[in-house]
Amino acid sequence: MEVAEEYLKSGDYLWNTGIFIWSARSFSKALAIHSPLIYELFNRGLAIYGTEQEAEFINLNYPTAENISIDFAVMEKATNILTIPADIGWRDLGTWAST
Repeated sequence: MEVAEEYLKSGDYLWNTGIFIWSARSFSKALAIHSPLIYELFNRGLAIYGTEQEAEFINLNYPTAENISIDFAVMEKATNILTIPADIGWRDLGTWAST
């Protein structure tokens, strides 16, 4: 707790809200480089996304994907990442169903 309070007081650190903005092309390249197994799994469904078979493909394949957050799989390894400080206010909804 002391370390967190020091970080907050210093003003030198930013909070990772987990909100990422990227193009599909950029994200796909990052997956290919940093998480090739997820990239391969994702690419198997390219012809199916946006069709009636998409949900079935996801239901069958998602459970086989590596259990890793996008932070560990890509963001911490990528070298073309920018952090943009912003004071946009915060309201913790808890869950999408809480609205």
